[in-house]
Amino acid sequence: MEEKKLLSVIVPVYNAQEFLPDCIESILSQTYQNIQVVLVDDGSTDSSGKICDSYQKKDSRIRVIHKENEGPIQTRRAGGAAADGDYVTFVDSDDWIAPDMYETLMKETKRAEVVISGIFRFFHKGCVIEEMPLCEEGFYDRERIKKDLIPFMLFSRRRGRNELDPSLCTKIFRKEKLMAHLEEMTALDIHYGEDVALFYPLMLETHSVSVIHHCYYYHRQRAKETDTPYIKDTDFFHKLHSLYQYLQKKFSDGRYKDQLFIQLDHFYMRAIGLKQMYYADYKQSEPDIFPYWSIEKGAKIALYGAGNLGKQYFWQNQEYRFADIVVWADQNYKRLGNQMEQIVSPERLFCEEFDYVLIAVKNIETAAEIRDSLIQKGIVKEKIIWNLAKIIEI
Repeated sequence: MEEKKLLSVIVPVYNAQEFLPDCIESILSQTYQNIQVVLVDDGSTDSSGKICDSYQKKDSRIRVIHKENEGPIQTRRAGGAAADGDYVTFVDSDDWIAPDMYETLMKETKRAEVVISGIFRFFHKGCVIEEMPLCEEGFYDRERIKKDLIPFMLFSRRRGRNELDPSLCTKIFRKEKLMAHLEEMTALDIHYGEDVALFYPLMLETHSVSVIHHCYYYHRQRAKETDTPYIKDTDFFHKLHSLYQYLQKKFSDGRYKDQLFIQLDHFYMRAIGLKQMYYADYKQSEPDIFPYWSIEKGAKIALYGAGNLGKQYFWQNQEYRFADIVVWADQNYKRLGNQMEQIVSPERLFCEEFDYVLIAVKNIETAAEIRDSLIQKGIVKEKIIWNLAKIIEI
């Protein structure tokens, strides 16, 4: 029987006592058992450090490192230095993973240096959003990486966003490649974009990638009332500019310089947009984009929602003639029908043949309610799309 390779799972830990046990349990419950779990306590002031120590006593596969608070880059570097595996991955301490994640991804390491999968955005038990890589599923050799991944990884004009999410937690890497980039990043003092600083430069040197269109990683989304610490940071713009300069230097050599500089500018502008939204008087001015990346060209669409978002989707699709909108429904169809007579009752969805239902509603809770109602009436959940992703439930 072929010996399974050792996978080191690095978990940076900082004040995560509420969710840390669930995180660790999900890793220890993996069907792929040949793992090393490196818990790096980054100077936690709650009971996280004690929780790490208690698990180390229970399972010999766990190693705990306690260090002073230095931030995510130094914490990952410390974890990487302690990792014994030839392959490395990460899990954030408030997240968790599906039992078969590493069993599935490690199979692909036989042919690929980097293995990429999708991610679940977990809002609450009734609302989980599935996000896949926007590039095609399958194996990419060096030529295909240069042709189909690098030109679109940070930003794709055809998608209106990045085609490769930079999160390290949905991927497996060969350790030697990863550590070289972690060492180079140690001078960066950032809490936003550390995944970006590592993953995209690494892709420029990668010779083989396997992309899996399946989600195993559950990323816990912050409550609306909780401000992300790095957005509140008064040095946000200074640190963002440091990241921008670091990536400029990384991208300055080679044939992709011009393409990557344009992609980097889009990343920089998006980051500034995140900071803008921190202020109460900020109003979103960018138009919402029809989700071309989630729908095949020519697919039959049932558009649900005829408010401002629904109208934007409808007219964008009309202009580019991308999909075939076979029915456009809204609960307020009687009132809206006076403005646009093609808007009909949601009940009409069950009289039409379509490939997807596209929910044109911004509010997550409302979208989830619509999703639940459609599923109860017999529409398969995989056919329901909201914004950038399919809405599912667990």
